[in-house]
Amino acid sequence: LADDFQVNGWAALRNQAELLPETIAAYERIGMREEAKALERAQAAMQAHPRDPQAWEKAYRTGNNPYAEDDERELALYEFFTANRALFL
Repeated sequence: LADDFQVNGWAALRNQAELLPETIAAYERIGMREEAKALERAQAAMQAHPRDPQAWEKAYRTGNNPYAEDDERELALYEFFTANRALFL
């Protein structure tokens, strides 16, 4: 999803819609609940307004999400993976 987003912007949600439930669940599992909720809002907006990526972004950015910026999200993911290396061996 992240790679597609870098190329296609918010259209990545539509392109990767089948991955959204797993992505949301993964963020929940690792404690990034705000990111999971933001993606849930974007998903709901995508379903309500399937041709309006600006509405998806607006829904994502509504609320308090400390991971809304790439740098903050990537840092939190790095910290999780670094602290939980044993999960990936």
